[in-house]
Amino acid sequence: MIKKRRIKYEEIEKLIDVECMRAGVPLSITPKPVLKEVPEIPQPTTEIYMVDSYSFTDKNDADELAALLSNVTSRVTTDYNYNVGSQYKYYKKYDTPVSVKKTLCYSKEEYNDFNSILKTRKKTEDYNHDIMNDYNELMSERRKTVDKVYEAISEAEVEVRKINNALNIYSKYVELSGGDEGIAKKFFTQNDKVSEYLDVVLKKYNSSKTV
Repeated sequence: MIKKRRIKYEEIEKLIDVECMRAGVPLSITPKPVLKEVPEIPQPTTEIYMVDSYSFTDKNDADELAALLSNVTSRVTTDYNYNVGSQYKYYKKYDTPVSVKKTLCYSKEEYNDFNSILKTRKKTEDYNHDIMNDYNELMSERRKTVDKVYEAISEAEVEVRKINNALNIYSKYVELSGGDEGIAKKFFTQNDKVSEYLDVVLKKYNSSKTV
């Protein structure tokens, strides 16, 4: 019986690198690019209170406007049918109470202070994106070669299993034929499922007898 030797990871990597060398694509030693550190941006600290399209730094002012708009009975909102056109608008009563929404925002002074950092950050992010994009494109070429190697290994393992099976069948034929290999060979060649492996099976069978 053929001894199945499990291929080691190091051997597979060597096979992959050999194929990559032939295909002119990156090897396993190709380093991942070093990304530049992206500058940190301070978080906004000023609370802004929004009522519809209005924004306030004073919550009391926002609350007053929200209460006023919620209590105005003549307040309406306009809309139109997109299929007809925006020139034909209609209005409807605004029934939803107006609420105050809170968010954080920078002051103009704060924004000016780190505006240069924002520009540096954008350049750094663009640089990191570009070099990673180039690296990923190279690695995608390598992955195609890797897939081909693993596919070839898988096909080889399947072939070994078939040969092993054929060798077991031939050995059994010899046993059933009382050791007469001529008769065993005749029956083996009549077996369409294994007959194509006759030459390799005979070679393996005869070499196993000399061990």
